[in-house]
Amino acid sequence: MSDVSQGPGWWQAADGKWYPPEAHPDPGYSQKYGSQPSGFVGPPSAQFAGNYGAAYPQSPAHAYLPMGSKGFLTSMFDLSFDNFIFPKIAAVLLVVVWALEILLALVYLVIMVAKGPPAGVILAVLILVIGLPLEMIFTRVSFEFVVAVIKVAENTAHLKQDTQQH
Repeated sequence: MSDVSQGPGWWQAADGKWYPPEAHPDPGYSQKYGSQPSGFVGPPSAQFAGNYGAAYPQSPAHAYLPMGSKGFLTSMFDLSFDNFIFPKIAAVLLVVVWALEILLALVYLVIMVAKGPPAGVILAVLILVIGLPLEMIFTRVSFEFVVAVIKVAENTAHLKQDTQQH
């Protein structure tokens, strides 16, 4: 992989990097297109798509890097919202939210044991045993949903970028 073509047969993937002929997704590429026409700046599949049936340029899976590959602070102050920060902080944020949920449940239990009626203590124990795990599951699923929506947005942006290039 390189930032510039290293010679005949090298091809440019969707990530803008140049790859050797043997890394092309079409196994017969190096035999078919040992060298690119001079001045050609796109992936070989854009020029030769009809030759091996690709409707869109094919590139290795690692060519699709996350759109938010910028640093945290750069993404934080990106007012165009092209780079998402939530996937970068989701794990830490989830642990913090879980810790707060556990702390609040324990505080409620302590208050009920100290000053509440016996029925309140039973309710606090039920909340701790049943409600807290359900709340933690709900929180995790909510985080997964948000991350999934962000990944869909990133993948859609990649598809849009690929179709605009060709």
